[in-house]
Amino acid sequence: TYEPDAEFRPMYAQVTEIWLKPGQDEAFDGLVKQILQLRKDTGYPYNMHGHRVLFGDTGRMVFVDFYPDRSAFFGDESVRAYVEKAGRTEEYQKLIASFVQMTERWDQTHLDFQTGLSYDAAMQEYSQ
Repeated sequence: TYEPDAEFRPMYAQVTEIWLKPGQDEAFDGLVKQILQLRKDTGYPYNMHGHRVLFGDTGRMVFVDFYPDRSAFFGDESVRAYVEKAGRTEEYQKLIASFVQMTERWDQTHLDFQTGLSYDAAMQEYSQ
């Protein structure tokens, strides 16, 4: 999990499901630590939560990035933009190459924040 100091109201989420190649669990855990450290070092502003799936379709990880604005998330405030500003593009590319070598496949989904289904909305309803 990566939680920077910056606070924002999440309006969107990027959900990434990653299926690992057999025997890559430990190495992938180490890679994730390096990626999270790079985010921290570059001042990347958005939260990311990662979870290993232990039930059902195991052998995969699920990462969720929360962000307030799509154009910023894919533009000026993308991971790549922060890495470039910090002069660490080569390091980032090596991490991504390792990521590709350790995975069988990955899927990404982008979700909108649904205020009617949110935790905040539920709490307001029950507190009345």
